[in-house]
Amino acid sequence: MRYISLLVIFIMLFTLMAVPVLAEDNTSQTTQQDLNIDNPAKSDISKGLPEVTPEQFSGKINGIAGKVYGVAANIIPYISVAVIVIGAIIGIFIEKARMAVLWAILGLIGVLWAPQIVGFVISLVK
Repeated sequence: MRYISLLVIFIMLFTLMAVPVLAEDNTSQTTQQDLNIDNPAKSDISKGLPEVTPEQFSGKINGIAGKVYGVAANIIPYISVAVIVIGAIIGIFIEKARMAVLWAILGLIGVLWAPQIVGFVISLVK
């Protein structure tokens, strides 16, 4: 159990060190229009929350889900390769490390094929 804990800690440290390097620099600057500085009445919620149509709501949710998937699809392959390599090396000595390799492969497949899997499920439901 101690070896598995060390493996998990090593993978977490590797991930934390690799994420800033692998992250894309697509941060946008907040504009005056985003903050509604020129029109404080738009950003005042004391009058209640603004009405949102179902299309706006689903568009916002789809946008957030797309961004989360984009980040995951960019980072997961690197993490999976690291887990596969480290797990294969440690798997020579410890049998339980071989399961980490299997789960890394399944996780990679799950993340990269997520749009196709969701599309397939939606087509089955319809």
